[in-house]
Formats: sequence, C-alpha cells, structure tokens
Amino acid sequence: MNELYDAHILLNSALVRRACERRTTADIETMRTLNRVMRELPLERAGSQEAAAANRRFHEASWDAARDRTLGVLVRQLNDQLDQWSGTTLDEPGRWPQSLDEHDAVIDAIEQRDAERAEAIVTAHLEAARRIRQARYPA
Repeated sequence: MNELYDAHILLNSALVRRACERRTTADIETMRTLNRVMRELPLERAGSQEAAAANRRFHEASWDAARDRTLGVLVRQLNDQLDQWSGTTLDEPGRWPQSLDEHDAVIDAIEQRDAERAEAIVTAHLEAARRIRQARYPA
C-alpha cells in the first residue's frame, strides 16, 4: 500500500504542476462544478459509492487539466490498484468536509498557476488518505 501511495503522490504532484501550466478556464470551471456538486451531498452519504465516484470524477478532471495522456493513464492505473482495499477514506469522521476544502484550495492554486502550493496541497490531501487507510489496514 505504501509503495502505491508513494507512486500515486509522485504522479499527482507531476500532474498538478502541469495542470498549473496547461489548464484552461473550462478546466477550472469543471473542477469547481464537480466540487460544488460534492458539497451538495449530505454528510451521512460521505462513505457512499456515489461520493466515491464523485470524488474520482473531481480527481480525473484535475488530471485531465494537465493534458498529459501518459501520466493520466498511469495515475488511473494506480488509483485502480488502491481500490483493492475496500471502502473509501471519505467516511472517516471529518474527512469529507476537509477533503472538499482541500479540493477548493487546489483549484485556487491551479487557477493562480501556483505549482508549489498546488503540489503541497495535493501531497497533504493524499497523505491524509494514506494515514486513514493505514489505520484501517495495518501491515
């Protein structure tokens, strides 16, 4: 699991940096819309398949904004491998609203083309997910 998260974080870091360079106004609008839709889900559904799918769509939109097909394919493969551990980390108490706030922050950083800040936010976001999974599936 740790190796997958390490690689996932590296790829997401590269993708978010490229998204800062290559994003369009439409990319920003798409990410904001997807995150807004996620905020409309009731908190008690944070652990649902619907929430997990919405979260995946948001992340895929951020990857697509990088306009790098190779890294996009690789990060999707890693994400699929992480799904071998059942459930979602979004049902951890407090994680859903925190995650949505982190999404907003990364959108802002991408929009401002602040690659350093975007990478730091994405890394912290994924490290939080790793810690939750590690607690649920100790080695």
